Amino acid sequence: MNYWDSSLRSARVNELLKVAKYSDYIRCDMAFLALNDVMGQNWGSQLSFWGYSRPSTEFWSDAIRTVKQQYNVLFLAEVYNPNQQRMIDVGFDFVYEKTLYDHLAGGNLDDIRGYITGTSLNFHQHGAHFVENHDEPRAASFFGSAIRADAANAVSMTLPGLRFYFMGQENGDKNKLDVHLRRGTPEPVNTGVNAYYNVLWKALSLDITKYGSWNYRNAQGTGDSWRFLTWEWVYNGHKVLAVINYSDGEGAAYVVCPLAQPENGNDTINLTELLTGTVYPRSAKQMSSQGLMVVLGAWSVQMFQYN
Repeated sequence: MNYWDSSLRSARVNELLKVAKYSDYIRCDMAFLALNDVMGQNWGSQLSFWGYSRPSTEFWSDAIRTVKQQYNVLFLAEVYNPNQQRMIDVGFDFVYEKTLYDHLAGGNLDDIRGYITGTSLNFHQHGAHFVENHDEPRAASFFGSAIRADAANAVSMTLPGLRFYFMGQENGDKNKLDVHLRRGTPEPVNTGVNAYYNVLWKALSLDITKYGSWNYRNAQGTGDSWRFLTWEWVYNGHKVLAVINYSDGEGAAYVVCPLAQPENGNDTINLTELLTGTVYPRSAKQMSSQGLMVVLGAWSVQMFQYN
């Protein structure tokens, strides 16, 4: 499609308006191909020969603005490096976070940690985080085991941004769902994976993990601390600390929680582990200085809520 043609642009905006009438979200397949720069790179010589010139505005900027003037709808762009930030700039609410997915697939914790801490909070907030979708393999198959896929999912879904799931993911499905057939091979539900998703979704439904501020926390103090990814959500004085052992071995570490404070002069505060319901009484002073000690098995996740 020639997005340098004004009549084509108008027709496509009209199509988006029809979709927006019935939708909360609009996912735009390979959306970056409509950018003026990309159109120019791919088709510039032909378009020039046919008498077209580069438009003064981006199609997506005009289209999204027009649609949002009439409908309260959000836009998700399928896009890959180096055009992710550009799609945010032209008005998309969320963009595919394929770079994080690739790092999780690679499994190098230094790369994962470096990417998460080196990426701006604004970009995280606009990222659509996923471990599978219609193009990618099933997570339970691709990551080598259901437990590692669940750990990768915990990393993705406890970051700021859009939590982007695919049908059957919560059941541990391994057979790819072919979008052209619109059906997949039937398979039994993995009850362990399903139970994990149910408790994780409950934790992610809290106001803290939906509306709170997000801060990276360092795991330290032991030879195993490299195994951990840790961060904390804070909202209205409530906190949730997410701890993920994203490795194939058990590990222990200390996580400093600088916001831990005694309650009514009592140094002991209760931490509720959201995935099991277990309550751990701990010293607020120790948590904010030496750190909270955590011990997790391979590919394991804990989420601690405290005030």
